[in-house]
Amino acid sequence: MRRVCRANPNLAAVGVRSMKATVDAIGSPSSVPRVQPPGVPPPTGAHPFPPHPGDVQAKLHHSSGGGAGAHYVGAAVRYYSNKAAAAWNARPARERRAVFFFLVFLVLVSLSVAQAVDTSAPAVAHAGILPNIGLQAGGVLFADVNQYAIVAVADNDGSPSSPTAPPPPTDGPDATEAKRRRGDPATAVIMGKLTFSPATKHWSVEWGGAPQWISAMFAVGGRGMELSTLQYWRDDKLYACDDRTGIVYELTVHEGSEPTAVPRFILPDGNGNVGRGMRCEWSTVKGDFLFLGSTGKARIDVRSRGVIDTNAMWVKSVSPLGEVRHMDWTLAYAKVRSVLGITNADGYAIHECAAWSRVHRSWVFVPRHVSNAAYTPEDENKHGSTVLVITDAAFRTARTVPLPPMRSSATPFGVTECKFVPNGRDDALVIVKAVTKADGTFESVVAMVSLDGRLIMDDAPMPAGFQFEALELRPMLHSAE
Repeated sequence: MRRVCRANPNLAAVGVRSMKATVDAIGSPSSVPRVQPPGVPPPTGAHPFPPHPGDVQAKLHHSSGGGAGAHYVGAAVRYYSNKAAAAWNARPARERRAVFFFLVFLVLVSLSVAQAVDTSAPAVAHAGILPNIGLQAGGVLFADVNQYAIVAVADNDGSPSSPTAPPPPTDGPDATEAKRRRGDPATAVIMGKLTFSPATKHWSVEWGGAPQWISAMFAVGGRGMELSTLQYWRDDKLYACDDRTGIVYELTVHEGSEPTAVPRFILPDGNGNVGRGMRCEWSTVKGDFLFLGSTGKARIDVRSRGVIDTNAMWVKSVSPLGEVRHMDWTLAYAKVRSVLGITNADGYAIHECAAWSRVHRSWVFVPRHVSNAAYTPEDENKHGSTVLVITDAAFRTARTVPLPPMRSSATPFGVTECKFVPNGRDDALVIVKAVTKADGTFESVVAMVSLDGRLIMDDAPMPAGFQFEALELRPMLHSAE
């Protein structure tokens, strides 16, 4: 502005005359009460915009011949600033207070609206091309991907060894490491692909090679790495929880390399003031937080039928900064029990599968075992659940949806895991079912159902000899080539 006025003093003079004419049309400055800022003398002289006494730069421009335009503009800004301040101070105090409180109200409303906006939309952190990408109502990303990568881990309840496990090396560079780690708890990890065929309109599962072994150095009573949860969270890192120690590990699982487990969090049982680790059985992501839950069943003394503790009623949420919050879900689990028709006080529902749907704003449960009779370890496997439960976010309403008949319906399988197919629609649920046979061996299968109870993919076998309790999947993205 100063350069323009310095180069065009006539233009600056025209602007000043226009401003003066506007002031004359509105009213004389003398007709408005003035509040002069401290240290600034009132305007004097014939010109309405005299130079400010302390404005050294204005004086220099004024005396340098050609800087008069810049001086006039600066003086005009100061003049109208003083006039605005005088007009504001001339208003009654109650009016000024009213305006102030109104502005504060607008700020508070803006903050509340900003906090109410759901910012939990997942970030697209993959490189590649997603076919048929689009947006649903509400801005939820969806993509019609025909193939998903699967990772699954086993929890063999203290017996991770399997006839299919490769023997440790007896010589060579890996022998020393194998001997050192022989006493460490370990579990099996498998990888595979879930594929949809557009031609046949069918889904299928393919497992890639023999299971790999993943170990850690932490155990309780000689047992550990009984991984019961898997969840992609926080920059698509894979997290798993050991239900013996309560340790949450970050897993690195890639084809062609040995999987690793790095401990990240320790979850104490119950309300967080218990000396043992949490028996974590399910995990999901809600907003930016990782939720981990237990069985939702009180621990009962089998002989006296008395309650030992209700630690399994507590759910943990982990923030992106690693802060753990302990939440009592007794009422939430009670709502699920009631909709399942459990009326006997000794009846129970054991949960190892829970998923939060951001699309439907709902919780989805598929209990592993449901019974209206008292719990006994011998009869546990006889009461596999045949329904899924859908509740609202606050657990005010709940409903059940019958699971469709499957190949394993005649076998007392129990659901150990459930995950939404990550297509952004939350319309298909992958479930893992496991059973302990009479000879003590394990069998696991995987299937897919819709939220309205339709069978999308019938039971497909998983590698034999393992009780798989955790599974996670993600879209397989392909380049444009």
